Amino acid sequence: MGLTDLFAGEVATTEEAARRLRGRRRSTPMYRELGRDLDTLRGMAGSGVRVGVVGFSMGGHWAVWLSQRPGYEISAAALYYAARAGSFDHSRSSYLAHFAERDPWVRADARRGMQESIARASRPYASFDYPAPVTGSPNRRAPTPTTRGPRVWRFGVQRTS
Repeated sequence: MGLTDLFAGEVATTEEAARRLRGRRRSTPMYRELGRDLDTLRGMAGSGVRVGVVGFSMGGHWAVWLSQRPGYEISAAALYYAARAGSFDHSRSSYLAHFAERDPWVRADARRGMQESIARASRPYASFDYPAPVTGSPNRRAPTPTTRGPRVWRFGVQRTS
């Protein structure tokens, strides 16, 4: 299955445009669209399939949100340039996070809070920090990894037959 398109093909090219797009009213709540797409994916794949999600920026927020809710049964979440607060006590996910060194959309305290909550829930976690000047900038140096838990490196390649 392809990617869920949260904004029907529209792409913001400035921070101001992104804020407008994010703030637009929707006829169907985003979590319902995402839930339907997950149901479709599971229906196509058959029983016993483990599902992971990947999200960029606001999509990363939604990847974490879905993983925090046991009803969605998310096995792994990879997020880029996103952080989300809340409890991870019911999560069964492994997490792989990517962050820019400076990012107007991800506050340092939000990131720290998310990482602490994931640790309290004893979920596998790894993160990479990219030394780019701002989100979306080309990276000239390799990321700096931080890890917790061995399983995080295997998600995305595990298969069930």
